[in-house]
Amino acid sequence: MAKMIRPGEKVRGYEIRQLLNKGAMAIAYEAVSPSGERVFFKQYKSPSVRVEWFKGYVAYQEELKRRLQSARVKHYCYRMVDFFVENWGTPCYFQVFEFVQRGHDLETILGQIQEDPNRHPFPNRVTLAKVFLAGLGALHEANIIHSDLKPPNIQLYEDKTIKTGYQLKLIDMDYSVLADRKAPWHDFQGYIGSPHYFSPEHLAGKPPLKASDVFTAGLILYELLADGHPYPFEGDEYAQAVQAYRVKPPRLAGDTGNNEALAEVLHRCLSPDPGRRPAAIEMNELLKRAGSKRLSRTTPGSSPSIPLTSPPKPIPTPPEAKPGPPSPPAARTLRLRSESGTEMRLRIRTVVGKHLVQTFGEDSRFWDGEQFTLEPKDRQWWVVPRTGAPNETMLNGKAITAPTALKTGDVLAVGREAKGVVKLPLTIVLD
Repeated sequence: MAKMIRPGEKVRGYEIRQLLNKGAMAIAYEAVSPSGERVFFKQYKSPSVRVEWFKGYVAYQEELKRRLQSARVKHYCYRMVDFFVENWGTPCYFQVFEFVQRGHDLETILGQIQEDPNRHPFPNRVTLAKVFLAGLGALHEANIIHSDLKPPNIQLYEDKTIKTGYQLKLIDMDYSVLADRKAPWHDFQGYIGSPHYFSPEHLAGKPPLKASDVFTAGLILYELLADGHPYPFEGDEYAQAVQAYRVKPPRLAGDTGNNEALAEVLHRCLSPDPGRRPAAIEMNELLKRAGSKRLSRTTPGSSPSIPLTSPPKPIPTPPEAKPGPPSPPAARTLRLRSESGTEMRLRIRTVVGKHLVQTFGEDSRFWDGEQFTLEPKDRQWWVVPRTGAPNETMLNGKAITAPTALKTGDVLAVGREAKGVVKLPLTIVLD
């Protein structure tokens, strides 16, 4: 039988400092690594080394660690330090993580807002929401589903050295799911989640999706930006409310400048149909526009210009789009698809720039902060290029300077028509 570790004892060179908590699946300690680093040390009850799927779980964790270390998401999640099997009364599985100081979690912030809404003014809450959604978008970009999002697992720290003013650490990811790989425990036990934050997929016993994280994020954002948790029920009552979609668009606690659109997107997050929920990056883009100012060409850190052998021709001010003949009903959704097959789905007017398209690759650096706008208008989707962007907005290899209607198969990019340079082409799919 496995035994607990006492303060002062060492396991594989890690010295235990104190017991933090005893859970149903693991015992957590504060420890010091052989190099002197303060770490979060977990001794697992499940999985046991004797279960049929244990080797698959270890391989799954190795892949999870690789993705977290190699992707942009490493800036938003705790670091996986080590994992191993050691005999401690009986062979036990151990994992070691970066130590994240508790007490800075979103649960604490939500409690403070409940006690005194003025303690965290609405603009600060919007900033916290942006940071959270940026981290969730990066997690999904790495093809990882957190699966157990809840306010205590969202750690936020003030950091005046960075633009947002906050650092984010998503924690408790040892049962997160790789979006493109079946979890080794799939046929043996359920998926991890938390009461009050279960998605419809959790409630149905199905594998969680990226859209499941979005559902839970929607619940959390109702709490942070609006009237509180929309489903404050227990057990079956919670499940019935979720499945019946018994929720209205939220009444936001302040003005973002686009409250109606934001409320509609947050309401869609809670749809029982995962296909109707927005992507995390779409939600973040909507929030980033809240109260933001347009960037000028001389803004420090703006996009690099693609060099020309001759000066570019001045770009005229875009004329108003002329009404054309009646069009067929507009597609509800516009998808941007990269050459690798990665997609982004849009359903509302969206300003597209380098921050939004960075998920598609490094050539996003050639895009301006606001390269163009995609908007549904006059029964179809239009692209409206921004005058003065360092590089031209390209449609099917040609520079455009005026609002232009789009169709499925069109390719948007940035570049220089005179040089035949096209960067980060994205194919339009309307449906």
